[in-house]
Amino acid sequence: METETTSKNCAVALLDILGSRTHDTEVTPRVKKRMDILRQSIERVIEETKKLIKQSGSELPDPQYMAFGDSVLFLWALDDEHRFLPFIAYALGDVFVDALENGIPLRGALSFGHVRYDNQVALGPAVSDAGAWYEKANALAIIVTPRTGLLVDMYRPQDPDLIDRAFTKFGFQLKGINGKRDMWAVSWPSVLRERAQQKGIAETEIRPRLLATLYERFVIPIEAESKYAEILPFFDECASRWANQADAEQQDGRS
Repeated sequence: METETTSKNCAVALLDILGSRTHDTEVTPRVKKRMDILRQSIERVIEETKKLIKQSGSELPDPQYMAFGDSVLFLWALDDEHRFLPFIAYALGDVFVDALENGIPLRGALSFGHVRYDNQVALGPAVSDAGAWYEKANALAIIVTPRTGLLVDMYRPQDPDLIDRAFTKFGFQLKGINGKRDMWAVSWPSVLRERAQQKGIAETEIRPRLLATLYERFVIPIEAESKYAEILPFFDECASRWANQADAEQQDGRS
């Protein structure tokens, strides 16, 4: 019996747990536990994102995700990428922060484009785009593929607050490329900031708490140290933008 397939433009994220070796029988139970945590996080975030989109007066078809080994392929059909791609990026930031808080080193890539899929298989340019880039950044991060980054650049002038909440441009060291390259990435520090605000935690306390999480939750192997080293500079880049925004708002208030 032939499986029914769907063909749509989708946000596609390929996420991967760093340093997992699923062929190692001693490591496999730990990977399974981590994947269970990721699945729970993704399912929670999907429900919360659907509510936010519904509150904006729109509805989207349910997303799909497929777990295999130590990776997750996530896709969500979007009719209007300008309005909804930032929602998806923020949701992925939420998953990234859940992973951090559970000691799971996560990396990945976000793309947008055509996908043909059913409940088991996903094919198309956007899947290939995410697959080509998810391992390129030498960092724990969810980078935006260069092609999809053009969309972010295009739409930012229309709604800079929404884009800047969901994305941050940062100089990443890429595998096989000398020097650093400025690329958009999912702004997971925005999620940390919002969670701190909800708990009444001062903004100045977010970075020390992040340091404590990294120290308490992670063993940083020497061969992967450079990937962990990018976490704090990326957070600092986001925090400097918050400070600049606050200064600009104060100046506007005085004028």
